[in-house]
Parts: sequence; structure tokens; C-alpha cells
Amino acid sequence: MIFCLSHGKKLNEWSAMFTFTVMIKTSFFSILILFLVANVYSQEFIVNVQVNAQKLSNQSDRDVLKDLDRSIKEYFEKYRWTDDPSFNPDTRIDLTISLIIENSTIGRKFSGQLFIGASRLIYKTDKPTSLFRYSDKNIEFEYYPGIQLQHNEQTFDPLPSILNYYAYLILGIDADSYDPLAGTVYFSRAHKIATMPGTSENMGWVNEATGESRKLAVDEILDPKYINYRNAFFKYHYDGLDVIHFDPATGLQGVVDGLNLVRDTNIKYPNSLWRRRFFESKYKEIADIFREAPGVTKSAVYDILAKADPSHLSEYESLR
Repeated sequence: MIFCLSHGKKLNEWSAMFTFTVMIKTSFFSILILFLVANVYSQEFIVNVQVNAQKLSNQSDRDVLKDLDRSIKEYFEKYRWTDDPSFNPDTRIDLTISLIIENSTIGRKFSGQLFIGASRLIYKTDKPTSLFRYSDKNIEFEYYPGIQLQHNEQTFDPLPSILNYYAYLILGIDADSYDPLAGTVYFSRAHKIATMPGTSENMGWVNEATGESRKLAVDEILDPKYINYRNAFFKYHYDGLDVIHFDPATGLQGVVDGLNLVRDTNIKYPNSLWRRRFFESKYKEIADIFREAPGVTKSAVYDILAKADPSHLSEYESLR
């Protein structure tokens, strides 16, 4: 009887130890799986996509595109674009993508325009600041029902290559807003995509009459003579917006310093593509920032903007 009780107790102990071991291993593998999933999925982007094909007269063509919004969203969010450990829910980039399909041809070839907007949160706030707003009017690609977009940066493929290009362009802009010239590695990747064999046969990549080609944009942002646009972007954000809520005077001065760099570069090298893109993203925010500033500051900022951004002067009237 004693042996049986002792033996039963041992069995209970072994059973408890076995159960505990299984629980530990299960928990470990669950955490490992979550870690692996978190590292497979993008830490860089939160994406909202809309595809509008209402201009297409053929219903079958519209049907082909019904899942394209989901495919584009997954393309951005299920790929790890960088090895930067600093990306987290507070530093992710919000992307808004609107693809308007205007024409289709035999062979499931579509064309139209793409609006892409990007923003990030101002440091220690829940308020976003716009990084990039642009409407690319020269989009063309092939797409078939049920197709899964494949990430391949070594071979040109019209739609994935466009998405790759803008992903790296925006990652570069975002990086420059935190650290001077930190975006170079991403701009270089965008440049590599824009100069791949095959781009010259597709709309929007090179030699556009409007001067807004994708290659020209990345050529300019990597050109040393325009380096102060990138330095301005850092000062405007890191030395300006990111401190303005807890040190208003210092933050306002950071924004002014950034605008001064833009003005001075525009005087030296007028009509820059990136000057236009900077203010397309920022003109409303600038007007809001300085609307409640002291009168002397507002007047000085208006004088800067009159030379740096004359096309939006009506927005800055409250600063005069």
C-alpha cells in the first residue's frame, strides 16, 4: 500500500512536470511564431488603398480589378522594406493610395493615374504631418484575375516596380526627416528601380515632357546641388515640428530655419521639382503653424515664403 501511494505520488509529480514543460515549450514556440510573423510583415507602412475603375466601359475589365486594392495593400504591408529597428506603431508611415484607372486595352493592360500621400506622427503626439503628396498621371501596367504581386527588385515589372519606387522614395523622405541625409540609401534604391532595363518603354519613368518623370525626381534628390532641400526637411521636422509642442520658440525657429534653406536654394536653383513637392505637402501646415505666431515672426515668414513658394501666397495672406 505504501509503495502504491508513493508510486502514485511520483506519477502525479511526473505528470505535473510534463504538463509544465509542454506549457513552457508551447509558450516559447507561440512567442517565436509571433516574432517571426512580426518580422515578416511590414513594420514601416500602414496602407489605405482605393482603386476606381468606373471610367472603364467594359464590365469584365472592371471585374478584373476588383481585388487590386487588397493586392496593393498586402504588397506594402506583407513585406519588410528595411532592417531599421526603430520602426514601431508610433513611427510607421501612413500611406494613402488612390489609383484611378482611365483606359484598358486588349491583354489586360491598364493606364491611369496614381495619387500617393504619406504622413508620419509628430514626435510624442497623435498629430500627423504630411511628408509627401503627389499625383502621378502616367501609370500603366498589366493585371490579371487572381494575380499575386511578386516583390522582385532585380527585374522590371510595371506595377510592382512603381510600388517599389514610391516605397523607397517615401522611406527616404521619412528618414531625412529624422536624421540629416539618412534617406540616401533608400533614394539610391529608388534610383536603381528608375533606371532598370524596361523603364524607358513604359510611361512616366524617363523623359516626360512635363519634367515630372520618376527618374528625374530621384536624380534631383540625389544631386549635391539640391542637398539643402534635404537639410531643410530635417530642420523643418526634427528641429521644428518634433519639438514645437514642448518648446514652441525653439520649434518655430527650426521650421523657419528649414524654410530659409528652401528659399535660398530656390534663389540659386529655381524651379526645382522638390521645392514644388515640398510645398504641395506643407503649405497648409505652414499657414496653420504661424497663424498664431507673434506679428514680427509672421511677417518674416511671409517674406521668406514670397520667394520660396509664390504659387501658394494666397494661403499665406493671414501672415502678412
